[in-house]
Amino acid sequence: MKRRIELREERKKPLMRIKEAASAIAWLTVGVMLLTTCGCSLLMVPEDVHYGSEVGDVAYDFQVPSTDGGEVVLSHLRGHVVLIEFWASWCGPCRTSMPHIRALRERFHDDGLIVIAVSADSTEQAAEQYLESNGYEGFVSIWEPRDKETRIIRTYEIDWIPRSVVVDRQGVIRYNGHAMDLEADFIAGLMAE
Repeated sequence: MKRRIELREERKKPLMRIKEAASAIAWLTVGVMLLTTCGCSLLMVPEDVHYGSEVGDVAYDFQVPSTDGGEVVLSHLRGHVVLIEFWASWCGPCRTSMPHIRALRERFHDDGLIVIAVSADSTEQAAEQYLESNGYEGFVSIWEPRDKETRIIRTYEIDWIPRSVVVDRQGVIRYNGHAMDLEADFIAGLMAE
């Protein structure tokens, strides 16, 4: 009887070792994943990176709904040159500059230019109606109501419109100024980088 108990115990030992080893491997895997995640985060966001809205800053990220029911996350557009156009349908200078923005989009869209049109109109319908009736297709349209808590307009310190902010493929702001001063050669240079 004693011998049977000893044999049973002997048979359990390898199984116990396998369970202990599996548990240790699982914990080691979790630890490595945590360290890797922390390490990658540190590599991806160096301490000397400056986020902001000025030329040379890494562009503030945003996650907002588009007027077509989708969602726009600026950081997900890395690898593309992004032109963020701040405008409103009631703004005369905006109406003058929108054909210029459309021409830039048409010329460089196939090379990776994405135009995000951020409207400061009082209603979403006013913004959408203006874009549609004037043939401004292919823009990613965002409406910024005045009572919106996390506004792109406020984040980017936009105090006049029309205003263009161009973000390069790495997420760095390369232009922040009047839409009509944004030249095709400048965009072409960013596309070539």
